Amino acid sequence: MFNSREFPALDAHAHIAPDVTAAQLDTLHGALVMAVTRDLEEAAYAALRNDPSLCWGIGTHPGVPAALEKYEPQRFRELLNDLPLVGEVGLDARGAAPAQTTVFASVLQECAGRPVLISVHSTGMTGEVVEMLTDLPHPGVILHWFNGDKRQIDTAVGLGAYFSVNAAMSQDVISLMPPERLLPETDFPSSRRKVRAQIPGDIAALATSINARSGETIGAIRSRWFDNLACLAEDAGVTTRLPLKFQEVLGRH
Repeated sequence: MFNSREFPALDAHAHIAPDVTAAQLDTLHGALVMAVTRDLEEAAYAALRNDPSLCWGIGTHPGVPAALEKYEPQRFRELLNDLPLVGEVGLDARGAAPAQTTVFASVLQECAGRPVLISVHSTGMTGEVVEMLTDLPHPGVILHWFNGDKRQIDTAVGLGAYFSVNAAMSQDVISLMPPERLLPETDFPSSRRKVRAQIPGDIAALATSINARSGETIGAIRSRWFDNLACLAEDAGVTTRLPLKFQEVLGRH
């Protein structure tokens, strides 16, 4: 198990502008952040960067109609060669279902057999997302802010999925998820009253809430998160594609 004192904070889902400056990154205090994007244009810009502690993703956010309109399988396929993370993608009950389903299916088909991690959005569509993942499984799936019921969670676990959870989520929901499948996230800059993350990587409130429920030490909780990421990355075959700082940390596993 990792010694949490030796490692930075981990954030498996946050939104960071791809024109973020070096000075702004310094405020993250070395946190390892999986930085998702909302559309392919943003992802293409992010692909030009080389940030050791930021893992940039290829996104087509299901809740952003313009992102769905801009989606092109060929362009997505090309970006897969440059970035080891896909996100944010998935389904959202607040948008147009046919377009979302078509795009998400295409994304999963393009990712088949590719060494990538996939951060999946499922607001109001948890059952539909699990059904699509059942038809088009991938070993690198991370269900972001997943609020499904126990049956859906168990099905997702059976498919090999992991869950990125945050301090705004119900502890009752988190308790249904196997600890060995959990990763921390902030979904920065999502606004959720008192539990809003101040910066990407601000996972202290999440660790504290899990500690209060489970009785585990915060050090043990944080250590397991790194263990989980190491296992996920190995299963997805993506470890050597991750940014330098990620590889250095996971190499100590």
